[in-house]
Amino acid sequence: MNNITILGISILALYSLGQILSFVGIDQSIYGSYFLFYILLVISISVLPNDYPS
Repeated sequence: MNNITILGISILALYSLGQILSFVGIDQSIYGSYFLFYILLVISISVLPNDYPS
């Protein structure tokens, strides 16, 4: 997959999950730290190299 595809799917998934949790009544302060960690993982996957030259 392309990096832009992974980034786009991640943004859509986070936005959808945030909207669902807000609809259910869960406050953003509860799941905000988990979202930040997930964003850190996605940025790390996008920035760091996938393979190293031999």
